[in-house]
Amino acid sequence: AWITTDFLRIAGVRGRSIRARDRADIDAAIRRSDDEAAERLYRRSGADQVLRDLNSVCGVAVTTTKRGYWSYAQITATDATAILDCVLDKAPSYPDGDEIVTDLRSVEPDDAFGIPQALPAGTTVAVKNGWTAHAATGKWNVNCVAAWDHYTLAVLLRYPIARKLDYGATVCRDVTTTLLARLD
Repeated sequence: AWITTDFLRIAGVRGRSIRARDRADIDAAIRRSDDEAAERLYRRSGADQVLRDLNSVCGVAVTTTKRGYWSYAQITATDATAILDCVLDKAPSYPDGDEIVTDLRSVEPDDAFGIPQALPAGTTVAVKNGWTAHAATGKWNVNCVAAWDHYTLAVLLRYPIARKLDYGATVCRDVTTTLLARLD
């Protein structure tokens, strides 16, 4: 979500219009978690400059353990919630930024797992999940982050690849269910 938002921010600063292929990449990166689309936007925005922009625009300092690779960025759950809150706050002020918020609220059903599954039916929710199975570590990294009403929640997991993605989705949903019961 931040990569797409920063892309629009940069376009606005430079007075560039958003081309159809850029809009398609933004939609794909958010709604379908298309890593290749996100990578193209990341590269066109200056690669790791996107992470530095995250700090200067949103006050969230993250680093990547592998230069030039956003997928190796190290974040906490607090970072994830701050990033989503910043995107929802800032994106509408950038050219075509309202569409980012719309995309976050229209994520493909297969990508809207975890937190949204625990929310009451009909809840308007912005969601951006991320998941990668890292063969080098033998572990999944699954990040679930969502905002609804006046809440933003992130659940970040790392667990053995043998457990599959569904395991992480279930944990995100169950953590949310438990938390919601305590909020009532």
